[in-house]
Amino acid sequence: MIACHYALADAVAQKIAALRGRAQPQARDVFDLHWLLAKKPPLPRLDAETRREAIERVFAFDAADFEGQVLQFLEPEERKPFEGAAALERIQLRVAEAIEHAP
Repeated sequence: MIACHYALADAVAQKIAALRGRAQPQARDVFDLHWLLAKKPPLPRLDAETRREAIERVFAFDAADFEGQVLQFLEPEERKPFEGAAALERIQLRVAEAIEHAP
């Protein structure tokens, strides 16, 4: 069961802010955005600088970071679709495209 504490649109906005604002970009923020985007929430309005910085940070980590920050916390049967460099690249591209096309 998933408990929703606030609206999906708010969660997306918070994750984009976290992605942009952390001293060190976190793979989990990108994974969370990927998961949230699958629910098709409305995207927040982003200024050009926020958009550029967030997209840059989507690609600021590698598969080892993703493994250590995300995959190790998933159950083995849940990891399969997200394993490997190609899966990570698909996630990164999907999130970057959503940020690029946000209003």
